[in-house]
Parts: sequence; structure tokens; C-alpha cells
Amino acid sequence: MLELSIRFESNEKQEDAPITVSLFRLDTGTSTKQTEYQPPLDDAVLADMRWYLETFSVWPTGPDYLRAENIEAKLEDWGRSLLESVTREREATQLWQQFLDADGESKLVTIDATDPRVLRLPWELLADESGHLFPRGLSVRRRLRKTTAQHTKPFSLPVRVLMVISRPEEAGFIDPRADALALLEALDGLGNAAEVEFLYPPTLAALTKSRPRRDATSTLRPFTWCILTATACTTPASDSAICFLKMTRTMKFASMPIVSAPCFPIAKCRSWC
Repeated sequence: MLELSIRFESNEKQEDAPITVSLFRLDTGTSTKQTEYQPPLDDAVLADMRWYLETFSVWPTGPDYLRAENIEAKLEDWGRSLLESVTREREATQLWQQFLDADGESKLVTIDATDPRVLRLPWELLADESGHLFPRGLSVRRRLRKTTAQHTKPFSLPVRVLMVISRPEEAGFIDPRADALALLEALDGLGNAAEVEFLYPPTLAALTKSRPRRDATSTLRPFTWCILTATACTTPASDSAICFLKMTRTMKFASMPIVSAPCFPIAKCRSWC
């Protein structure tokens, strides 16, 4: 699979810090210089997008049809504005086109960022003059760029995984089995060398209690990894809100001090709030 990384950088400690963007093609090592970036979609557009995907799609009926049709008519334009926002410079345009023209059945665009103003944008809508890119075998993923070095900690078998599946009450039904089945299938080959525990109830208080005490009286073995699949939304500041059952906790995606194991957050719903 061919991959193109779109890399965004900004000062996380400053809410309105300037954002820069550059492109990097992994298979050739080709990159572009950093240029100033301005998100092309405002809060009103993102609110319409959220309503269309998370409210109208659940119950598509009645007078909402007109509003939905107006939004549908703008999807390609929004996708084109996203692409134009990262390919304004000639160098970036050339690298993007070379990536599209390269031989390969599947291609991946990675949004490398830590800034919520970038992560909340609907990059899956990327489009050019021919329409949306996703029907042409192009996938999009978001990846939180590491801003600090992470030390690898040794661990012993069996691998212990804590699975946290949590939804706020107003989020509606999101099938909790999808991520769990994928995890269990991935660990199936390890047999008795892997243990999976599901947190119940999926609350912040229960998650805190699952952390082994750092003293001789603790009988809990530490978890190797924590997989957190929850409803999340980005805020105007650099924090992200992780929504647990009946409560909300604000914390940074890249750091979860309440869990001693490396944590892998998987956001569900409320993608552009």
C-alpha cells in the first residue's frame, strides 16, 4: 500500500497558534517544505456535517430532507476545499498528483497531527475535480503525531489487555462488538499467552480502580495495554473530551495518567464537534 503523510505542526500550548503543513511520500522519501495552513471549514459547516451524519442519518424523515439535500450538494465542494488547503503550493500539488498517478491498487493518506483544529476536519471527503477520492481506492486515517519520545517498556507473558467500551447515554446505539471482535481475533493466535478483560461498568471510576497499586499489598498484575473505545470530541483548546458512561473526563489523547499501561484511544461518533 502506498502512503502519503500530510503533516501538521503547531504549538499545542497556544490555542490559536499558527499551523503549518507539509507532505511526505513514504515510498520515495519525497517531501515538501512547511507552509502556513488555514482550516477551510468553519464551525457552521462542521455543525451541519455532524447533524447530517449523526442525527439525520438515524431518522431521515420529514422536513429535514431539504436541509439534508443542501448539505449533500456541498459535500464535494467541501472535499475539494480540504484538498486545496494542503496543495496550495506548486510543490505540494506536484507531489500529490504523483502519488495519485503512481501504480498501486490501494493508497493511504495519513493525517499526522495533534491539533484539534486539524483532526476534527472531515478528511474522508477529500475530492478533486473528478469527485470524491474514496471510491478510487484511497483511504484516510488520522494519526496523533508524537511530540515526546516514548520509552518501550519490557513485559512478560501472558499479555494482559484491558478493553474499555464506553458510550454516553445520548450517543445512541453504536455496536460495541465491532472493536472487541477485531481485538479478540487478533489475539486468538496467542492462545493462553493472552488475556483480555472487559471493564464493567465502563466508568472513569472503575477505570481508576483497575490500576494496580504500587505497593506490596497489591494482587493485581499490571495490564500490558489498555484499549479505550469511546465517544470523543475535540474542543477549541488542545484537550480532547473522552466521554464515559454518565460522566465526562477531559484529558489529552496522548497521555492517560490514570492508566499505567500504554493506552490506545479509538474515538467513536462526534467526529466533528
